[in-house]
Amino acid sequence: MAFDLVNEVYKLLSEHPSDKFEAREIAEHIYRSFPDYLEERTKKSAHRNKSRDLNTKDGWLSQLTAEIGAKNPQLVRHPHIEVLETRPKKYLFATDKTGTSIDQLPIETREFSDKLSFFLEAFRERREEPFSYDELLTEAMNELKLWLERSKSVSLRPNLKVTISVGKGNWTKTPWIAILDREVTETTQKGIYVVFLVAEDLSVTYLTLNQGMTQLSRSLGDAAATKEMRRVSAVVRPKIEKITDEGFTLDEGIDLKSQASAARKYEAGTIAHLALPSDDIPDDGAMEHHLNVVLGAYELSKHVEISQSEDQSEQSDLKELNQVIDSYTVDDALDELFLERQDVERYLDIWRHKKNLILQGAPGVGKSFIAKRLAYALIGFKDDGKVQAVQFHQSYSYEDFVQGYRPNGNQGFERKNGSFYEFRDRALADPSSTYVFIIDEINRGNLSKIFGELMLLIEADKRGPMWKTRLAYASDNDQDFYVPDNLFILGMMNTADRSLSLVDYALRRRFAFVAMEPLYGAAKFRAQLERYGIPEDTINQIVNKMGELNQAIESDRTNLGPGFRIGHSFFTPTEDVDDPEAWYRRIVETEIYPLLEEYWFDAPETADQWRNELLR
Repeated sequence: MAFDLVNEVYKLLSEHPSDKFEAREIAEHIYRSFPDYLEERTKKSAHRNKSRDLNTKDGWLSQLTAEIGAKNPQLVRHPHIEVLETRPKKYLFATDKTGTSIDQLPIETREFSDKLSFFLEAFRERREEPFSYDELLTEAMNELKLWLERSKSVSLRPNLKVTISVGKGNWTKTPWIAILDREVTETTQKGIYVVFLVAEDLSVTYLTLNQGMTQLSRSLGDAAATKEMRRVSAVVRPKIEKITDEGFTLDEGIDLKSQASAARKYEAGTIAHLALPSDDIPDDGAMEHHLNVVLGAYELSKHVEISQSEDQSEQSDLKELNQVIDSYTVDDALDELFLERQDVERYLDIWRHKKNLILQGAPGVGKSFIAKRLAYALIGFKDDGKVQAVQFHQSYSYEDFVQGYRPNGNQGFERKNGSFYEFRDRALADPSSTYVFIIDEINRGNLSKIFGELMLLIEADKRGPMWKTRLAYASDNDQDFYVPDNLFILGMMNTADRSLSLVDYALRRRFAFVAMEPLYGAAKFRAQLERYGIPEDTINQIVNKMGELNQAIESDRTNLGPGFRIGHSFFTPTEDVDDPEAWYRRIVETEIYPLLEEYWFDAPETADQWRNELLR
């Protein structure tokens, strides 16, 4: 027969009906009585706390004491076990606990256990495939999230919100379900929050009080951030010590069975934790109890005075001087974009090699949004001081871009440097950093005229002083001009604007071109709509109807073609949508339909037909 901790506690108490036992004393009894069971468990890792050595008696006594505390909800419900609310708790045998018998105990529902198991199994199967939207996994995530939101412990605390993640762009090694107090933080990247952390092998889920490390790492570095989280844990733990009576452990000894950097950060940020083995997930009553305990500790942590460390104080001073900029990686870009990792990395590799990149695509594919995020990822920091943007138009000239004479306000003219010239000087003065010059609507200007000598100097193999040249408006005392190797150019081009001529071959040879596609089928697009309150039927309507429309546009090679497809950004909300049906109709009527009228200006009945189809 399998070892049953609750049953063994009952047996011990029934054999000593006049005695009261502390959890540690019960642990001593189990340690003496079940050496084979403990030896077998020592070989396993699912239940192990990394801070405890299970090859020692002290390690096992600490482990068993915590496990007895974790079983308090079941022990309290037992008809012949009394649990005294002392510190530490006392356990004793009760011949007739307020007249309750086994038959009168409430039925143990296991909705949470079933939903967590469903989620873990769906994730186990799906992560073997490339990252994409999966209906079954999404259903499992939504059911688990809904159970937590409706649980008494969470629903009675109006400041809480539940969020769940299996990765962004790639499957995460360690899925998580976080419960955030909006008064503390609205993101898992900073602050203290409650989070279920799933081990990479899916053998155990830890219910933890934890800390976000991302923003600390960006400002302090990983080593200093880890040190700071441990300092915060040391301040908080004495204030929530009572949760140890309920089986929670106050250390960072969770074992997520993963070498991923995110997993190591979760482990380092852990303040308190309770193990929920996948083969022994508590029933609903027990889970409500565990949630109430950890959320009560979370509430207490809000009132703990946590002063800044020396590292943080120094960092705050630097930030006031604008000397600290958040780091920005491909992972950060993927958090904000609907693109897949392989695409982002490919674009960056092409750009690094070519120095000059153009994002081309139809309206609404998010070129401007993507451009800024690619720039940050290339630089490695979210530093707007190293990014400058201009927009070309038909009146934009060499004098605006490079150098020329302009009115000085005193009825005369003076030579002034243009936007690119001044930005080039900033890049030249800071050779160890990357600078990005963004040109929106690059094909709206007279490119040969605007770039002038730069047509040669921006080439990837023509960078540096050995290719310097004399500018058209240079004086005798001016140095010759060149473009440094750390200055990258990023252009954007609308492929659906018929009023524009194609980029000439001379410039096209100097830029790499990547096409931005409509991403209605992206899992992250669907997730974005769900996040802001768009129901599934409306999401399906958008994905299916716009997919059909874009297919028709692409097939019309005579008048339109792939470059005229309509992008997903038209349907990307940035705040909660109260009336999804009205929201969808407004976008179709005021944004999509006018575009279709322009596309089919000589066939208005086609535009009308598609408007009606979209709204049907």
